[in-house]
Amino acid sequence: MKKQNLIIAILMLIAIILLFLILEPALKEQGSQSPAGEISPPAPLIVRESGQLVFDLKYTRYQEGYPYQYEYQGQIRPYRFREMMETAGKILEEQEKGPLTFLDNYKDRKGKAPLYHGKATDRNGTLRGAAVPGYPDLSEQEEFDYLPDGTLVRIMNQKENGFLQVWSLTDQKAYWVPEKYVRQDRQMGRIKKVIAIDRTNQTIAALEQVTRMEYFQSPGVFLKTDWQIVSYSRCTTGKLGPYHQPTPVGTFYAMEKKPYLEYLIDGTNQIGGREPWAIRFTAGAYVHGMSAGEFSEAIGTVPLSHKCVRNYTSHALFLYNWFEGDRTAVIVIE
Repeated sequence: MKKQNLIIAILMLIAIILLFLILEPALKEQGSQSPAGEISPPAPLIVRESGQLVFDLKYTRYQEGYPYQYEYQGQIRPYRFREMMETAGKILEEQEKGPLTFLDNYKDRKGKAPLYHGKATDRNGTLRGAAVPGYPDLSEQEEFDYLPDGTLVRIMNQKENGFLQVWSLTDQKAYWVPEKYVRQDRQMGRIKKVIAIDRTNQTIAALEQVTRMEYFQSPGVFLKTDWQIVSYSRCTTGKLGPYHQPTPVGTFYAMEKKPYLEYLIDGTNQIGGREPWAIRFTAGAYVHGMSAGEFSEAIGTVPLSHKCVRNYTSHALFLYNWFEGDRTAVIVIE
């Protein structure tokens, strides 16, 4: 009898152990739940940078659709939207570090820059006219670069003997420049709009800064967009010639707009005509329309202008109205 009771006790113990093993996962899950009335902490937000092109087109004439390219004399010319947005993004990055303004020496009104070793061009081929001398090192003032009028810079708040240190957004370098050339009375507000010009492919686009978070793939994962494309078109940039200059590559402050600009007949002081809907971004270079009318077969072919960026007149008018003072930049990529 005692032996039989022992066997029963052992069997009951085994049953209890098996029951515990079966119920253990459920008990753990129940124990992990928040007490009544408490809310579980939210899952961490995962943000991914957008690799997509976002269009919100506000101008739709003369535009090529996907894959966003056109052909000229057997050459495929793409719209390099991603490179444009990458360059525009650097403006946002620099603005987080300090105030942005521009170098001002329009028509050499602040004084001619010194000659570079007796020459009117520096080691990079940049012309002296309407430029500012930028010194990488003040102890070696024979070596400097010509920084074009309108160059977008970040003020670094270092001063020494009449010089102010700035960061050039064109070549991502620090320079010492005479303080008189830095427009400290005028600074860029939160950057919102960028006119992007591709000198190689003779194209232009208008980019607008947005912060857009969109649902992507799964809950808690979002896609972040910084720029949307509001217009794009072909254009014509400046060429090299006796009375012409190439449109300079760089990052510039869109300094002013005017209903028209007057141009001179080559080699004279006589006004040759007016170009409509002009936005100035460096020296005498403007983004503008055409006095001859709306359309030209030359648009999107080869560089032809004196220094400006010619547009279909309707696109120039769109940019003129879209422009926002002290919140618009112009970038020219190669």
